[in-house]
Amino acid sequence: MWTMQLSGLLLAASSLTSLAAATPFSPRSTTAGNNEQCAHKALEARRSNLGALRSFVQPMPKGADLHNHLDGTPFAEDLLSWAADLGVCLNSTTALFAEGPCGPGTVAVKEADQQLYDAAIDAVSLRYSDPATLTGAQPSGHDRFFATFGRSSIVATPSAGKELAAVKEQAALDSVSYVEIMVVPPLWDTLAAKLSLASPLSANSSSGDFTALDAQLEPLLLQHMGEIRKTYDDMEAVATAGCPERAGCGVEVRYLATALRLMTPAQVYTMLYTSFALQKADERFVGVQIAQAEDGMVATRDYTLHMRMFRHLHQRFPAAPAALHAGELVLGTVHPRDMRFHIREAVEVASARRIGHGVSIGFETNSTGLLAQMRERGIAVEINLSSNDAILGIRGEEHPFQFYRAQGVATVLSTDDSGVLRNDLSNEFLRAVSEHGLAYAELKQLARNSLHYSFLDGSSLWKDVVAGQRVRACVASLDDEGCKAFVKGSARAQLQKRLEDDLARFEASLC
Repeated sequence: MWTMQLSGLLLAASSLTSLAAATPFSPRSTTAGNNEQCAHKALEARRSNLGALRSFVQPMPKGADLHNHLDGTPFAEDLLSWAADLGVCLNSTTALFAEGPCGPGTVAVKEADQQLYDAAIDAVSLRYSDPATLTGAQPSGHDRFFATFGRSSIVATPSAGKELAAVKEQAALDSVSYVEIMVVPPLWDTLAAKLSLASPLSANSSSGDFTALDAQLEPLLLQHMGEIRKTYDDMEAVATAGCPERAGCGVEVRYLATALRLMTPAQVYTMLYTSFALQKADERFVGVQIAQAEDGMVATRDYTLHMRMFRHLHQRFPAAPAALHAGELVLGTVHPRDMRFHIREAVEVASARRIGHGVSIGFETNSTGLLAQMRERGIAVEINLSSNDAILGIRGEEHPFQFYRAQGVATVLSTDDSGVLRNDLSNEFLRAVSEHGLAYAELKQLARNSLHYSFLDGSSLWKDVVAGQRVRACVASLDDEGCKAFVKGSARAQLQKRLEDDLARFEASLC
C-alpha cells in the first residue's frame, strides 16, 4: 500500500538512494582511517547474520537517543517489580494493575502464577506483536500500543524516579551517552481548571485569545513553578541514588516538556504554556514537544490549532526549540487530506527544529519542496524503525528513511518507547544495516548527527557534520589547547568530543 503510493517519489530518488547505500568505504590514510576501515570490515563480515551483527552494533558508541518517552521506557518486568513495592495488585481476570490492598478478584504481584505474570507483561507491552500476522479479530499494534499507557500509569506515575534510572541504565547498556526524555509537566490539569475562556478555542481563534490565556497563566506559573520543578528534583534524587556505582550514572539527561494533543484546546494550551515556561525557567529542559496519537479524533480536528499555539508561544518564548511528532500516519488511518499538511505545518507554522517519525512525508503537498526546506533549514527527522513497524505496519523498503537520506535531510535513529516496544537503540542500528543496507561510515554519521541535532547548550564541534568538517579551533586535533578551550565552553561539544574518543577506541578494538 505505502510502496505503491510512494513509488513515483522513491523512483525519482532511487539513484541517490542507491549511491547512499552502496558508496564504497574510503578510509583516510591515517591511523584513525585504518581503524575505521577495520570497523567497516568487521561490520561487513557480520552483515549476513543477525546475531553476529548484534555483537557489532551493541558496543558501538551511538551518541544520543533524542526521541524517548519517559513513561514508555520501563519494561513490563520493571513495572511489575515496582508494582509489588507499591502494593499494587493484578486483576486475576484481565491481568491489569489494580489498586491495593488485594482482595477478591485481584492477586498480589508476588503471588501471581506464570500465566498471570505473562498476561500482565502482554497488557503493558507489545511482546510477541507482529503486525504482519494480525487478523481482524485481534487488536492492531497501534491500538495495543496506545492502550498500554493508561494501563501502566498507576505504577509509572509514582515511580518516575525509577523510570528515569531505567532510562539511564538502558542507555548505558546501549552505548548511548545522552538522552532527551519527553515528560508531561505536572499540575497542568490544576492550572487548566482555573482558566476562564471568553470563547472556546478553535482553528479560528485569534492571537488575542491566546494572549488572554497568557495573562491568566503567567501568574499561575509564577505561583506553582517551584512546585513543578521540585517534581523533577525529587525524580532525579531517586534516579541518582547509589551513583557513581549505579549503572547509567554517566549518561547525561535533558528533558523535553511535552503537551498531550488529545485534550481540550484549553488543556493543550495550558500544557504548552507550562512547557515553554518550564523550558525558560529550568536549564534541564532543553525543548518542547507535543505527543499522543496523531490520528485521534481530537488530534486531527485541532492539528492546525495546535500548530498555531506553538507559533504564538514561540513569539512569547523565542529561545525554546521544538521537536514535534508529525507525520506518524499511514494511508487508511486518517482521511487522506490529513496526510497532506501535518509535517509542513510543524515546520512552517510551529517552527519545529526536529520532526518525530515523519512517515507520511510522501503524501505531503509538494513534498519535494518541503524536503528541500527541511534540508536548507537543518531540520532533522527522528527515525523510529521498530515503532513505525509495530504501530503503523511500515518496515523495510516501505519506510521513507532512505527517501529522507536521498534528499539530503538529516536523520537520527531513536527508540520512541523502548519498554512498550521491547526494543533498544542497538536494535534500531541493527535494522538500519539489515533492512536499509547502511555501512559503518553511515552508522557513524547517524551517531554524530544525534548530538549535532540535539538541543544541548553550546556550539557544535562540527562546522559541517555531513562533510566531517570540524570547527576551526579543532581542525588540526581534538587535543589542541584551542580545541580543548572550545570544548570546555560547550555542553554539546563536550559530549561530541566524548563520542569521538569512544568511537576511536571502538574502532581500534576491532583492528
